[in-house]
Amino acid sequence: MPYVPIGRDAAVSFPNPDLVIVNNRETPVAFASSYVPGRIEFRVLGAKASHPRTISIVQGRVTTKENGIRYVQDDTLGYGVNKVVESGSSQRRLNTYKVATVNGREVERVLLNSSHYIGSPRIIARNTKAKPPVTPAETTEGSAPAEGSTAPTPPAASSTP
Repeated sequence: MPYVPIGRDAAVSFPNPDLVIVNNRETPVAFASSYVPGRIEFRVLGAKASHPRTISIVQGRVTTKENGIRYVQDDTLGYGVNKVVESGSSQRRLNTYKVATVNGREVERVLLNSSHYIGSPRIIARNTKAKPPVTPAETTEGSAPAEGSTAPTPPAASSTP
């Protein structure tokens, strides 16, 4: 489970500014923030606009591509046993937009970021050197005697009429 919706995480871009705020109003604005565990909130405070806008962060269409499976050798595993070492994740691409609406109608859509998550392949361990287990039926029927032992003698044929 991601800690934020896809496309809304952040990265530091030193020495470039990470956040630029421009006041496009004729009156001053102030910012307030609050935090409670699991939630951080920022508010922009100022004079009420004559045409109040609602600003939303909107995720565009997500395209997904699988990263496949990579097998690794693990000599401790038995025959036919597979063990998931890493569950892996898909590659994903998406755009994130700032959308402004006035009276429920979209008036502006600005691309904020194009995100590309490279993901990783699913990693599965297996033992390709392990031999299949030998069943008791395979050891007694139709198998050659072990070296240094003698084969059982078949019963003698009876000559009585």
